[in-house]
Amino acid sequence: MKKIILITGIIFNILLLSAQSNSDKFDWAFNTGGGFNTVNRMHYNSKGDLYTMVTIGDTAQFGNTVVGAAKQSSYPGNLTFIGKRTQAGVYTVLIQFKPTNIYTQITAYDFALDANDNIIVSGTVLDWVGGGPSDFGNGVTLAGKGFFVAKYNSDGLAQWAKRYDLNTTFTAYTAPISLGVLPNNDIYFAAQSPNGTKPFWLVRLKTDGTEIWHKELLVKQGTTMSFVYSSKNNFFFDNEGTTYFIVTQLYEGILTINDEVIPANPGTHPSTTFLLSFDGDGNKKEYAGYRGGIGDFAVEKETGNIILKWAQYNVNPAPFNTISYNVNSQYQGLVILDKDRKYIKSSAENFLLTADVNSIYPLGNFEIVGNGIAGNGFTYKAGTQSYTVPVGKYAPIWNFFDSNLNFKSFVAHPEMNAYSSTLSSIYMATWKNKLAVSGAYKLADNSSVNINGTVLTTCFKDLNFGTKFPAYASLAGDIFIAQLSREGGSTAEIPTTNRNSVQTKIYPNPASETLTIELESGNDSKSISITSLSGQKMFSGEFAGISTQLDVSGFAKGIYLVNVTSYYKTNTQKLVIN
Repeated sequence: MKKIILITGIIFNILLLSAQSNSDKFDWAFNTGGGFNTVNRMHYNSKGDLYTMVTIGDTAQFGNTVVGAAKQSSYPGNLTFIGKRTQAGVYTVLIQFKPTNIYTQITAYDFALDANDNIIVSGTVLDWVGGGPSDFGNGVTLAGKGFFVAKYNSDGLAQWAKRYDLNTTFTAYTAPISLGVLPNNDIYFAAQSPNGTKPFWLVRLKTDGTEIWHKELLVKQGTTMSFVYSSKNNFFFDNEGTTYFIVTQLYEGILTINDEVIPANPGTHPSTTFLLSFDGDGNKKEYAGYRGGIGDFAVEKETGNIILKWAQYNVNPAPFNTISYNVNSQYQGLVILDKDRKYIKSSAENFLLTADVNSIYPLGNFEIVGNGIAGNGFTYKAGTQSYTVPVGKYAPIWNFFDSNLNFKSFVAHPEMNAYSSTLSSIYMATWKNKLAVSGAYKLADNSSVNINGTVLTTCFKDLNFGTKFPAYASLAGDIFIAQLSREGGSTAEIPTTNRNSVQTKIYPNPASETLTIELESGNDSKSISITSLSGQKMFSGEFAGISTQLDVSGFAKGIYLVNVTSYYKTNTQKLVIN
């Protein structure tokens, strides 16, 4: 009988631990074993394989493949690779960005996947004192120095590469802002000149590398030329091709873009955030300044809804004048605006007291996940879930919010022995009900890490990193990459009949002359846009009834996207014109 009670107690404790931290939601985890390595970006392909871009300073391992960065005098090396892990656990190193010789260097900073799982990469190329062209493999090379965009197939074979010097000088650590790929495989590339007048560039390319257009903007804060916030988490676009950027923490309250002065709205918050958007042709869509601060932001690709981690004092003009305030007339939480900057909803005012996040990632249908770090006895609560971080320990936290921005659940794991601002990375990726996460930790604090039963031996390929590079010994540490099973959010695609979708019928489809659009109700105004797969807007308008007819006889044969929006609900369907 005593044995039965003991076993029952053990099972109860395991269940209690799971209920507290949801650590059992981890499917798998691995580390690269390097002594000085970071995760730059992660994406799932269409099959659920996880692609990860990692930069190393010495030696690391991905699966059974050892990768090494050449030492640079007394400094660590700098090698970036992209590896793939399948859901079955097969590891493959697809691309290694190695210098051709000591005078050339390819530094990759970001990547994206197109609809065919081709790999699009951006970064910088350097050519010191005539060292020769940079070699991307498969016969693709680039001479000179500057920013680059390159395309590889799904197996990691280079297809083409383009260089943009932007009339600047470069160092090895000059990074473009970001890049992304539209549903039709067009490529967006954003970069800022590192010197001189510091112009900001936005470039759109076809999938074969042909430039569709480029825009050059001079962004000035007061008397200073700068684009501020040149971060990979400061570039978003929706499926219609609208791009979004922010310029934040301006105390003058005035921003100038190509001699156009954009003042902030009135308010008492000491700093100002400007939200900039450009249409699919790279032209100004809307510039606006708001009194308040953005901790992070993201955009839902399917809807164009804008999600902000927002803070402000007192009342602001629209779109933020409808959020709730506490007794001190302050607000800190999550706010969602639609693609026209109209307020939709916000989280509770005690947001930061319950579930602070360092960065936010949209799951679709207004649901989001944000990551953060908790420790030293802090208690997290969401619904019936409660977890207290042990005293002296620290844990990365992934917080899940439902479609009403209620804090519904979290995953707090693994427990670490010391605080680190990189304990949880801002980069996440999602596929169906899976979420990829990552983090970094120091060798001095954790010789190993246990993630739901998977023990990761820290720096197993590079335990002597601190001895090799004494000046960087304090940075010796490893990374973990893991997959969670999550609840809520979109799966492979946003269903056209989900709870936040305006139910729509379009017919005939294919169409040749007249298109009829029927909606679920006629109680409010609806907006319609029809866009070609190249991003060209063919029609835009509004109507208030249950149905309307459009003349499409002038449309060229092909496939178009019909987007219908009713308040915050949206629906996108494919239309064939024959």
